[in-house]
Amino acid sequence: ITRIYRIWQRDLLVMIVISNEQAVKNETAIMRHLLQYDILLHIRRPMISSSAFESLIQAIGIEQLNKLVSHQQHDLAAEMGFTRLHFNSQNREKGLHVKYQGTLICSTSTHNIAEFNSLDVSWNYAFLSPFYPSISKQGYGEGSTILKELPRRTNQTCKLIALGGIHKDNLQQALDAGADDVAMLGSIWQAENPVSYLASCLSKIEL
Repeated sequence: ITRIYRIWQRDLLVMIVISNEQAVKNETAIMRHLLQYDILLHIRRPMISSSAFESLIQAIGIEQLNKLVSHQQHDLAAEMGFTRLHFNSQNREKGLHVKYQGTLICSTSTHNIAEFNSLDVSWNYAFLSPFYPSISKQGYGEGSTILKELPRRTNQTCKLIALGGIHKDNLQQALDAGADDVAMLGSIWQAENPVSYLASCLSKIEL
């Protein structure tokens, strides 16, 4: 496998893939193949139980924990050996991240440039969405102004990750517009072959 890197101060890998909210056919096998590439895999399952979460991670492979990021079951994830946790904006506002910062790598979600600019140095990176009309959520992101907002970015300590409608034909545009990296969900999981699709996306990134 060709290993493609973007050299960053905080060692963020070149691309992020987010799991589907609902399990898909052959999911764990696909995830294991995706993780052969230099990516971070975000596990996002809003309603997952602790037992189901533990079973999912074991099926993916405990040896992959350094490349997995948990959106839910944070305490359990930390106990299992996760090094990265993600907190949505609501959880961030509740301060649920505070006890993990300083020991684990924390990321979050934002939805406009002002919100992104307000993040402090404790956040490793943040999603900014929707960049483009969503692939996984029909109608979401239509009329988004985020691309026009990017010149107003003042926060350079937190990495800005483009999310929302990212696919192989626009990911370089998002990077050229000022995103530090990209995250994909719908384009990966709706592809006929998610692993081959990821490879084609990686091949399009200009280092």
